[in-house]
Amino acid sequence: MIEQLSERLRANFDGFSTNQYNFTMLAADAPPALGACGDPLNCQPDELADRDWAMWTADVRRYLPVSAAFLDTTGGGQQVLATITMAWQEGQAATADPTCALAVPPITDPTYRCFSWTVRP
Repeated sequence: MIEQLSERLRANFDGFSTNQYNFTMLAADAPPALGACGDPLNCQPDELADRDWAMWTADVRRYLPVSAAFLDTTGGGQQVLATITMAWQEGQAATADPTCALAVPPITDPTYRCFSWTVRP
């Protein structure tokens, strides 16, 4: 899943390098609807970013129904990085995951586990 999102960022580098990919999907959120830009070849970078996020979060929900995802881009131009954090629920967990505390907003529910990746497409 992370590789798929990284490829989307690379394919829309204009949108990525201007920080159009800052998104949050909380566990209670439904995936966003696809925007008005139906043909990716005719989308503006910000429209394509919205479309990519909607499609990717739909896939996340399909495989991890009770999950959260956070995408934060920092920097600009060729120096931009993306931090992708995934959170999923594991009912048997007893202590809070310190990685979840770093998500924005933080996840304090001790049944969640998180992992973060930093990518430079």
